[in-house]
Amino acid sequence: MSFDEVMFKANPNFKFKEVIRENTEALGNQSQFDVYKNKKGEVILICANFVSDEAYKKDHHICLINLSTNKEIKTIPYCERIMSIKYFQDPSTKKDYFVISDFNANIVIYDLDEDCKKIFDIETQYESFIYKNLIVFDQGKKYLITSSLSENCCTMIYDIDTQDSKALTSTTDLVTFNLDYWYNEKGEENEKHNIIHCAKGKLVVVTYPADNVYLEEEIDDEPYLQSGALFKKGEVAYYIFACTFGTVKVVNLETKDIVFNISHEEGKVHFLGITWWNEHYILINDCQQNQVVIMNIDNEDNFKIHGKALRTEDYFNKKIKKVDHPKYGESILTIGVDWKLRLYINRDIAGKEVE
Repeated sequence: MSFDEVMFKANPNFKFKEVIRENTEALGNQSQFDVYKNKKGEVILICANFVSDEAYKKDHHICLINLSTNKEIKTIPYCERIMSIKYFQDPSTKKDYFVISDFNANIVIYDLDEDCKKIFDIETQYESFIYKNLIVFDQGKKYLITSSLSENCCTMIYDIDTQDSKALTSTTDLVTFNLDYWYNEKGEENEKHNIIHCAKGKLVVVTYPADNVYLEEEIDDEPYLQSGALFKKGEVAYYIFACTFGTVKVVNLETKDIVFNISHEEGKVHFLGITWWNEHYILINDCQQNQVVIMNIDNEDNFKIHGKALRTEDYFNKKIKKVDHPKYGESILTIGVDWKLRLYINRDIAGKEVE
């Protein structure tokens, strides 16, 4: 089970607890770690680690760590630097998977229920990094969706079982930093599947299999749209996206209206990573100020960013991830360019101070 769509109960009010991992990759703008709850109820961290010798040569590997003990339960050697790790669960079979991409734009998918058996391994034609991959499950089939920073390329969709592929031609020349998936129940039959691209200078939503541009939102003077997150209020789907130079927007995906738009002075903030905490709050990572900004989403007519923020211990914090920690409950994990993975716990859960 992923914690991404679990609605936590306590409001965000964090304090630093501990460094739980060192020498964890923090390359690029995406996350080299993820966390999930397995069928035994154990909370497992998946992260990319390395060991350096005196010549700064690195031995790369993927680690699975039980957060109850902070001990490794499995290590998978890997030959390249890992750019991204993302966990997925098949909603019908409840099988668990994770997908990685590496420095040379290779993609590998592992089956967690089969002792991390490799079920998909492909060398893409992209000439630049892949920052985000998606696995979409539909009518008993598994599909990999991927894109990259490469120019003159398209978003690709692979049948994981057959490795057959299809290019979305409407995405040609999109330089993509982040991908998300939205299932539009109200859409036409061939337009229910939507792939959301945080791309260079714009947000683009493309339907599949129709391969049409459903939504395109230009970002003036903001070349790096690197972060986004899907969230819902009742039956309404929204997408929040943030640029490195400080613009934050929220779009109602059904009406296509921009319902929130705020800009910050260039150089004052650097937004990199968004997490949907619960029905009231979203967390936005500001790595320029080493803080996590809290945004209230109670009312579409009055979305607002609080003055209150969490100051982090990280140096240039790269990513945040929420987790229901087995000991401390509702918490977040962060990682900075100092390669340390840190745990922040909620100060107040059920009215009691957490130590």
